[in-house]
Amino acid sequence: MNSSSAHPMTARLRSVLRRARSRERTVGDHLYSGYLGVLVVLVVAAPAVRAVWVLLVDPAVLPMRAAAQVSAVSAAGLLAVGLALIIGATAGPAARTPLLTAILADSPFSRVGAFGGPVLRACAAGGAIIGVAAAAWAWPLVSAGELPLVPAIAWTVVGVFLGATAGVSALAGQRFPRAAPLIGAALISAAVGIGFVPAPPLASAGSDLWMATIAVAAVVAIVALITIPALLNSLHSAALVSTAQRRESAIDGAVMLDTAMVADVTRGLPYSGRRRRAVTGAPGWSGLPLRFLRRDVVGWTRTPGRLVVAAVGLACAAVLGMFALSLPGMGWLAVPGAVIIYAAAGPFTDGVRLAAEASDAPALYGASPLALLALHLLAPAAVLLAAVVVTGALVIAGIVAVTGILGVAMLGAAAIAARVADARKPPLPVAMLAPIVTPFGDMAAANRVVWTLGPVLATAAVGLTATIPLLSAAIFAAVVLHAASRWRTARLRR
Repeated sequence: MNSSSAHPMTARLRSVLRRARSRERTVGDHLYSGYLGVLVVLVVAAPAVRAVWVLLVDPAVLPMRAAAQVSAVSAAGLLAVGLALIIGATAGPAARTPLLTAILADSPFSRVGAFGGPVLRACAAGGAIIGVAAAAWAWPLVSAGELPLVPAIAWTVVGVFLGATAGVSALAGQRFPRAAPLIGAALISAAVGIGFVPAPPLASAGSDLWMATIAVAAVVAIVALITIPALLNSLHSAALVSTAQRRESAIDGAVMLDTAMVADVTRGLPYSGRRRRAVTGAPGWSGLPLRFLRRDVVGWTRTPGRLVVAAVGLACAAVLGMFALSLPGMGWLAVPGAVIIYAAAGPFTDGVRLAAEASDAPALYGASPLALLALHLLAPAAVLLAAVVVTGALVIAGIVAVTGILGVAMLGAAAIAARVADARKPPLPVAMLAPIVTPFGDMAAANRVVWTLGPVLATAAVGLTATIPLLSAAIFAAVVLHAASRWRTARLRR
């Protein structure tokens, strides 16, 4: 690796980057991107922002947000850094196009000059995102008279510093892809735990506390930014090229609305327990359930970071579900909880994906596709059963309402059913590419988005109706029937 920092940014490097940018995107491409951005802001962003503002100033929501505690600042920081570490391990910020990354990674140019720009843009984007999120929490309270002006400004500034720190954390996740998910999951767990620690409300915090918080956040952000050159110089060239290739493949999959492709390129490679046997036992059908259960569990442990992140995601979704079922006016929290459950179910349903790949293929396993599906569903069903048992224990302890058991069982089963249906999703039908002319324009894109995000939307619908058991059960039954119809045509080729 030739990445000595002794080679500063030179005119030759500027020329290389200028030529690469001119070949990647023309002036027409930039103009079209600007036009598309304006349309997205006017058609999508503006109504969405208005809807979010209406929700934030809802009289039923304002008192709960005004009661936020001082510990929320620390929890937000840990949550931002934890998420950034997890994202950085899969899609780090230090990357350009694959060809340009391969050229610059082993060139005599400085790593800071070659890849510092994307990293700084990631820090700026993180600061903008978290700063806007902090402002969205604070300024509606100011308009309602629940929060003074100074704490709102301070909270927004702290959010910007936290976002910059998160950008550097993503780079650290790219540098340490195996440890980053584990550390990120631990930080997210700590953030959830801190959220339950009793503390005075933020609205009552004095100016001295806010000034100290801003100072600490600024120092942490500055120290994090200072570490960028060392992190960049320690990155291996192969890791940089691999990140660039995964990012380009993920973008291509997203543009083509191919969620399977995006999941494949972002899935971590096994690196632990490779010598641990996944298949054991004597041949025969009597021991197949235990052998498949062991096979799936051993497969989970070979990517421990992914497994731990999924487990923490399930725990966080359970917390959101608990708030949705116990707090008045907060039923909408079950929607992000359901989406998190669907995402966290990915590692636990890898066996379902394998059964789908084996369907419509030559008979290699000596079992039908439906038999393989049933055998691979044992492991996620065991996880769901464990979650129900834990929830039952919390109900007995008086921490969770009795409806929590039904909610956990329904959401977990809906996520598994949605994963089962998605595993057998066929290619996008050609009919969905046909234009749909309406007074508001071509709505064909909405069809394709619903087709792509159908499993996620179905799980979210079950979560949205969690407070209406009959409606939630009806949607769940529809998801199960849809999954059954997808697998009904699965056949083996002889």
